Amino acid sequence: MKISNQVFPAKVLLFGEYSVINGGNALVVPFNGLHAQWKKFDLNPSQDLLLFISFLSKNKEQYEIIDEIKLDKLSTLITQGWVLESTIPIGAGLGSSGSVCAAILTLTLKKTLEEYSLETLMVCFSKMEAFFHGVSSGIDPLIPMINKPIVVNKKVVSKTEISKELADIYIIDSSIQRSTKPLVTWYKKQQEEKPFLLFTQKLQTLNDQLITQYTNGVLCFSDLKTLSKMQFENMSYLIPKKIQSIWDKTLQTNHLCMKLCGAGGGGTFLLFSNRKTNPEILSKMKYWKL
Repeated sequence: MKISNQVFPAKVLLFGEYSVINGGNALVVPFNGLHAQWKKFDLNPSQDLLLFISFLSKNKEQYEIIDEIKLDKLSTLITQGWVLESTIPIGAGLGSSGSVCAAILTLTLKKTLEEYSLETLMVCFSKMEAFFHGVSSGIDPLIPMINKPIVVNKKVVSKTEISKELADIYIIDSSIQRSTKPLVTWYKKQQEEKPFLLFTQKLQTLNDQLITQYTNGVLCFSDLKTLSKMQFENMSYLIPKKIQSIWDKTLQTNHLCMKLCGAGGGGTFLLFSNRKTNPEILSKMKYWKL
């Protein structure tokens, strides 16, 4: 088994957070500015990786596309000092565990990657990520595996292309780790109230419109501003105070707007700009340009 220098990028949920729970579409893109990569060091073996390999081996009957012999060989390489070096922050909604799953499956597939459908890969990934999250859609690892943007329409997944000229996008780091599960629980509980349910239906329609726009090479910035305002007014529970202050300022402009990046609650958030200069509003924040 030969380990290459392939990088496994972070994933960014550009549009569709929460709406995808209700059957809406999602647009997910890779971000190579943060990634995981196999490296060899003269260090003690990574016990976390060995524990994950052991988990996969014990549940091998669930993973029809994983080669058990290759998995054993990878385990041996890990004991010899191979580790996954990652710059993807944990608990930030950027797919840190997804990159680990992708890096392992890339080396242990029974056949070539091209011989599997995206849906088949997602099913396997959803089971692999159960080790980290309990429940997973399998979307997060798919992005670093194929390193292409995808559109998820219910359970149908397709590769797509997007233009970077539509807007400058910044990934803002709140430096607050969060867990997705309690945030999703809050969202589902809120949907029991009719006003919030009506809001989520409007949000889903707008998300789907923006995905259609983006994948067709256009962007109505006023639609993006509307989505930003809707999330700020109805989902403030998911926005930390220090992010709320920046978000509120963007609502007073014509060229900036913010939105959730995944579950919210901490982690990362997205800032869109229709100008080609770095926004001064980010001067005191940690961020990456998508």
